[in-house]
Formats: sequence, C-alpha cells, structure tokens
Amino acid sequence: MIEFARIHFPENSFYVWNDPRISVVNRDGREYLLHTKEKFDLIMSEPSNPWVNGVGSLFTVEFFR
Repeated sequence: MIEFARIHFPENSFYVWNDPRISVVNRDGREYLLHTKEKFDLIMSEPSNPWVNGVGSLFTVEFFR
C-alpha cells in the first residue's frame, strides 16, 4: 500500500514521500521497537481488532507504555 500510495496519490499525501526527514518501516512494529535502541518523534499505529488471531500482544499494558 505504501508504494501504491507513493506512485498513484502523491498529491493527496502532500508529497511527503519526497521529504528526506520521513522514513517508513513496514514490519511488525512491536517487534521492531523491542529490538531497536532508536528513538522516534512519532509512531503511528493502527492495530487490528483484538479478537483477530495473533494481535493480542498489541493490546497489553507493556505495549502502550
């Protein structure tokens, strides 16, 4: 979806993909944060519904800390 949006809807995202300050990490966010020492200004998350198999770890107290 990221590449699709980059190619087909650049004006809708205000050309954010051309901004060198922006990077997108498209992988399991919780696992990534557990294994990196990198700090972030902003983290956006839109997890699946809690009843979907495999996403329960996104709805823990530890995750939201």
